[in-house]
Amino acid sequence: MTDDLEHELRDAAGTLLACLESNAGRHRLTYPRTRPILSCPDLVEAMHQAESMALSALPLDQQAAARIKRDNATPHPMGAPASLRPLPVVDSPPIAPSEPFEGDPLEIPEFLRRA
Repeated sequence: MTDDLEHELRDAAGTLLACLESNAGRHRLTYPRTRPILSCPDLVEAMHQAESMALSALPLDQQAAARIKRDNATPHPMGAPASLRPLPVVDSPPIAPSEPFEGDPLEIPEFLRRA
């Protein structure tokens, strides 16, 4: 018995929803394409993963799509998440010294040089 197999999940119309490739005891999802490629050492786990990917690719029904569109158009009562709020601009001190610098600014100081 060969361990090199291909498992396909199709809907009632025959449309390919997910495809698993089994080779040497490893099973990877080849359709739909994912980055990184999803891989499992257990066939049952790989099949569950393929079913999840196929379910997530299904289009939403019209009521759910309309509700999500409406919810996304309405601003949240608490405002934008903190990660999306602009950060305050703070004046930072200058990096360069204010007085003129003598010599090469990139020269290694004597105490840091190796003997």
